[in-house]
Amino acid sequence: MTPQEKELIQNVANKLKASPNKPKDPELIRLSIKKLALSKILFIS
Repeated sequence: MTPQEKELIQNVANKLKASPNKPKDPELIRLSIKKLALSKILFIS
């Protein structure tokens, strides 16, 4: 994982943490992580 990818993921996590008024959707978080991972795999291939 590149430093830019780590920063992107950290930024997303920070935004999720900073939104306390909205309920977190665990399924949406899992799907987002899965899509990010899949796009990385397809980009490398």
